[in-house]
Amino acid sequence: MRAMRRAVVALALAWSGLTAGRAQAVEWDHEANLAGAVGAFVEAYEQGGMAMAEKIAAGCQHSLADIVDHMQRLMRFEFCAGLDFAGFLTDRRDSEQHGREATPYFSSEQVRTRLEQLSGYNLNPLMHQQVIQAWARSVANELDRRLK
Repeated sequence: MRAMRRAVVALALAWSGLTAGRAQAVEWDHEANLAGAVGAFVEAYEQGGMAMAEKIAAGCQHSLADIVDHMQRLMRFEFCAGLDFAGFLTDRRDSEQHGREATPYFSSEQVRTRLEQLSGYNLNPLMHQQVIQAWARSVANELDRRLK
């Protein structure tokens, strides 16, 4: 799992730095939000494997369009990113352990594409990079705790 965590952090570094803009203060418990995403992912994964996990992750992404409030949408986006990171890490682990094809929805390319939406929140490139790194680290740590 540590190698996967390093891979996600490396991908996060490569994906960051999309747009310049103003930084905004955000007020919620990021760790709890991401832990909630990992919990939802693990529950779905244990009930229905990667297919069920993909279904909740895709549903999360679709729900973003319905949220009008900018900060509420950003908070939900963070939750969705947590689902994506958990899916990426778990799918990669399962693919390596069981010799099966990776799930296309959780491929690094598709996860990166979804994470690029963060640029729409007007974060400066340095903050964007820090946010992605923090999310990746938090999710990897929470997955380590839950999937031992």
